[in-house]
Formats: sequence, C-alpha cells, structure tokens
Amino acid sequence: MPPLPGGDLTPWLVAGGLVALYLAYRAARLVSRLVSLGVAAALFLGAGPVSAPRPSVDLPWADDGVVAREVPAPDGAFRATVARVTDGDSLRLRVTDPGATAAVAGEELEVRLLRIDAPEVARDGRAPDCLADEASAALERLVPPGTEVLGAYDRERRDRYDRDLVHLWTADGRWVNGAMLAAGLARVVTFAPNTGYADDVRALEDAARRDRRGVWDPAVCPG
Repeated sequence: MPPLPGGDLTPWLVAGGLVALYLAYRAARLVSRLVSLGVAAALFLGAGPVSAPRPSVDLPWADDGVVAREVPAPDGAFRATVARVTDGDSLRLRVTDPGATAAVAGEELEVRLLRIDAPEVARDGRAPDCLADEASAALERLVPPGTEVLGAYDRERRDRYDRDLVHLWTADGRWVNGAMLAAGLARVVTFAPNTGYADDVRALEDAARRDRRGVWDPAVCPG
C-alpha cells in the first residue's frame, strides 16, 4: 500500500473495513457466549430447573371401554380431592370425608396405588423406564388436580415409606388402579397382606398383555 500522504487511500479504506468487520464478528461471538452463560446461570442459580410438560397421550381406555372389569368402590370409602400426581402409581390427596375409614378430614395423604406398579420415572440420575412419562400423564388425565375421588384401603394402611396404600375411583365410578393396568401402563404387583381384587387385576393385566397395549407392546418397549 502506498504510504505517501495525499496518495490513493482506497487500499487503506478497504483494509480498515476488513479489520472493522473482523472486530465486529469477534465482538458478536463474545456477546453470544456471554448471553449463553447468562441463561445457564439463571437456570442453575436463579430460576431453578424448568419442568418439561408431561406429554399428551392417547389413552386406549379413555373412550373405547377397554376396562371390561369394572370394580365398584366399597361402601364407606373416603372422599378426597387430588392435590398432585407424582407418577403413574403415586399421587397426593386431601381427604374431605373419611367415610368409614381411618382417614381424617383435612389430612393430606401421600398415596401409592395398590396392586399396580407403573414404569419408574427418572430419579437420582437414573433414566426413566419405558413409558414412564406416558403413565404419569395418563394418571394425571384420569384424575387431574382438583378432582374428587373415592379411596379405600386393603388390610394394611401404610407401607414402610409411610405412604397410604389405596384403591382409587373417579367420581363417576372408574377404578383407577384397574384402568392403568388395562391401558398397559402398569403391571400387577402384590405385597401381602394387601392381596385384594386378585382375580380382577390379573384379568386386566392378561388382557393388556394379550392385546399388546403399553408396556406389553414389544415395538414400544422391547424386552
């Protein structure tokens, strides 16, 4: 480039423009990195973890009458409202009427649904089981927070984790434990002495397995 004053300045202008563009590019990258770090810091230090919405699922038992074995709620069942669904077989209830049970009006119960075992959700660094999120979403659609339910105990009221062990029904009479089995979103489990409805739960699980619903569909949950 000619260094003479008063000469052709075009090469200097071009060079200056290129340098300016390069500096602008580097500045933009720096700002982008700072923004990303700021977002990450907000998530981890300020706003906390963001909960992903539970998936919207089609429930095979919602409309087509797949629960062929309906079990009515027993006389004396307690009434409660759903506070929160935890996963596919656990939720929190607030008792409104104890009925003939040992529950207490106003008591909030941490409930584990009897006779069923839904896929485990992600916890303590462990990956979720197949259809765990779908099972949680299905239970929440069946008994969303704020709805009224009926509950009944078997022989033993609580487990070693101090959870109430309950059979649950919707206000219109749908047996929630059986509905989850019929959908293939839970398996039968037995913890003595709570062995009630043995024929019913086995029949519902057998039907789901035969029809390859939910966890019983090898295309969905291999192995």
